[in-house]
Amino acid sequence: MTFVCPDCGRAWPDGGHCGDDGAALVAARDTLLGLTIGRWRLARLLGEGGMGRVYLAVQPAIGSRVAIKVLSEACARDRGLVDRFFAEARAVNLVRHEHIVSVLDLAWLDDGRPYIVMEYVAGVTLGALVPRGPLPLGSLIAVVDEVLSALAAAHAIGIVHRDLKPDNVLVTVGGHAKVLDFGIAKLAPQLQRGDSPQTASGALLGTPDYMAPEQVAGGVIDGRTDLYALGALLYECVTGRRPFAGGNLFEVLRAQVEALPPAPTSLRADLPPALDAVIMRALAKRPEDRFATAADMAAALAAATAGLPAAAWAPLPIAAPPTPAPAPPASLAHGQTLPAAPPTAARRRRRGVIVAFAAAAVVAIAIAAVAGGGDDERARSPAGGPPAAARSVGTPAAPTAPTPGGVTIIATGGPRQAIARDFDPARFDAIAYLERATAAARRLAPDAALTQFDVDGVGADGLANLTLSDEFDASYAFRAPSRSARPDVPHGVPVDIPCMVYVDVTPAGAEAYVVTREACDEPLRPAPRCRLAEVWTRALADRVPAGTVAQIDYLSDGWFVQVGDEISESVLDDCR
Repeated sequence: MTFVCPDCGRAWPDGGHCGDDGAALVAARDTLLGLTIGRWRLARLLGEGGMGRVYLAVQPAIGSRVAIKVLSEACARDRGLVDRFFAEARAVNLVRHEHIVSVLDLAWLDDGRPYIVMEYVAGVTLGALVPRGPLPLGSLIAVVDEVLSALAAAHAIGIVHRDLKPDNVLVTVGGHAKVLDFGIAKLAPQLQRGDSPQTASGALLGTPDYMAPEQVAGGVIDGRTDLYALGALLYECVTGRRPFAGGNLFEVLRAQVEALPPAPTSLRADLPPALDAVIMRALAKRPEDRFATAADMAAALAAATAGLPAAAWAPLPIAAPPTPAPAPPASLAHGQTLPAAPPTAARRRRRGVIVAFAAAAVVAIAIAAVAGGGDDERARSPAGGPPAAARSVGTPAAPTAPTPGGVTIIATGGPRQAIARDFDPARFDAIAYLERATAAARRLAPDAALTQFDVDGVGADGLANLTLSDEFDASYAFRAPSRSARPDVPHGVPVDIPCMVYVDVTPAGAEAYVVTREACDEPLRPAPRCRLAEVWTRALADRVPAGTVAQIDYLSDGWFVQVGDEISESVLDDCR
């Protein structure tokens, strides 16, 4: 029997306490616990569903944490399910929105099972909050507004989530939304690859309690399908019950097509009639009778909540529990909270060091159709209510506006303006480009200073070929000290501090943008002393075949070099 530390994932031959951090060891009945996958060591089970399990994983050298979703052995034998598993990663990374849980990497275990590496985010799902009693309306709608922002971004590029429900919306400890599980998302044809999963004729995908009539009847699916699901989600969060509670599967699906639920105001006395009207319009049977876009629904919610009393903006009941014991098998370990620094640009996109991912299994059902026959603008306005300080405190990022050099200052999740490409993406010198990236960042924040950068596809000559994969890019993260101070408000009150500037580089060009944070304390770094060719040689010489390319990160403690899942190496920045 092997014993594993649930905090760091280190395996020990005997029980007791971890010699590294003192945590009580747990008998590892799951053979993956304690193993190292790529650069991550699996520490404990967070949850499981019909398609696989989700684990907390730790990077041993620096302690950063991610969630890793591993497909089950049975599902891994089904090519269609594997394709759909990987389509989730593609859909999330096509959107890249602050209110969507980031997918950072995907690969295979030695036994052939695929896995996805995801951002690990502290919080609880709306599904876990509903049983705790009536939720404060203003704070709930503020979370829904952020969900609508994420949906608007997805819909704008042709992605429909198709399984929106309370268990797929995580609320962070700061009271912000993260949309989970794009595992059955519908991608527009132009976004699909040749191996994109196809939906069989007569097969329905989704969760019955939140499926729109056209989804049940096998009709045309578009962004309004997600708005129906969001209406059902809102109905449940506001009233404590689902629109069509009770009955068997067939009765629920039939009701989605033919029936209307009781008015929410009949179930909750303090619900404003205007908010009732928004929910019922979202639940309209015909798509054309719903809101046309996520932005339209966000505007309607803002108007409906404008007159709510101050008590309606009380924080959602998200307690920060002590470090939890490892989740038992077959549980969904919602609400686990662990401290971590805010993510940098690279970790926000690919590595994610912020942490609890609540696993939510997708319900996929194949049934006969019950009835019938066989671009949104991103919403960023507040959802009404009292002054912004009651919901989020801090200096807001400047509104979208062009600046010299073709850079745009934006708040997180806003539109992006590209910087003209002035580099060869097949021979990209990440260190040489640092000067240009710094200049772009300082047009947005004059005192912006480097915190880290990372680049993919680096060869032995130190140059990166970003064209080798559509997943390859380079990213520079900067922090502005003059914008990093926390406002003079009590800790525990969520704040948005526009302290970070990111410059992302892809084969198509580069873009710079400002992102807000709840804390701004990442260490500033000088320009690196080592060249990428030196780092590559020190980490990989005589260990890899000719022509190998690596991902190289410049971090607060030096360099980190990784080649797929086979090699990972830390290197000091001590070149002369």
